[in-house]
Amino acid sequence: QAERLLGYPVRRWLEEPDFWQHHIHPDDRARALTLCGQLTAEQHHRTFEYRMIAADGRVVWLRDLVSVRMRNGAVPRIQAIMENTTPRKQAEAARRESEARLECTNRDLVRRNQEIQNFYHTLSHELKTPLTSAREFVSIVLDGLAGPLTPEQKEYLEIARESCDHLRVCINDLLDTTRLETGKLALELKPVPLAPLLQRAVTTFKPRAAEKSITLL
Repeated sequence: QAERLLGYPVRRWLEEPDFWQHHIHPDDRARALTLCGQLTAEQHHRTFEYRMIAADGRVVWLRDLVSVRMRNGAVPRIQAIMENTTPRKQAEAARRESEARLECTNRDLVRRNQEIQNFYHTLSHELKTPLTSAREFVSIVLDGLAGPLTPEQKEYLEIARESCDHLRVCINDLLDTTRLETGKLALELKPVPLAPLLQRAVTTFKPRAAEKSITLL
């Protein structure tokens, strides 16, 4: 098993007294030797994982079930059963790396989402002030405070005011988006008449259609 896993011929394991110790990964050598040295008659077996350097330079993870054989008057001998745990260790490392990438991506997404929410919030408030001013002046003209209006002028100004109202709704939608993200937005669904909506849409696009000699009904 040792020859198959690590590539060293069996005779080296048998003929070189310190072969095992010298081929343990440097970072695991002291711990592995200490654990084996702590085996006694009372605690005569132990399982632990460590790395060894294979004949081709690979790092191989091993799980050893180590036990000590103590006979009267004889030098204690250690025996072990090796299990290759490299695939599991590689899978665990890949999982940890994947989790780290996901955590990093999640932090980045949370940060970007917060930046977008802040942008929506700032943009909404910055747009509301000039929009409110424009709508108020349109209303003043519509009320005749700046002088009499022709029916055509009144129609166009009403379209302009409705467009201001529509834009205000769009701005509020930006704010609602941030509320939706934080779970603070409550939706209330209700039926609305379709005809006025269509009429406003047709009226809004009529001037653009007329520029291209298109009649919009």
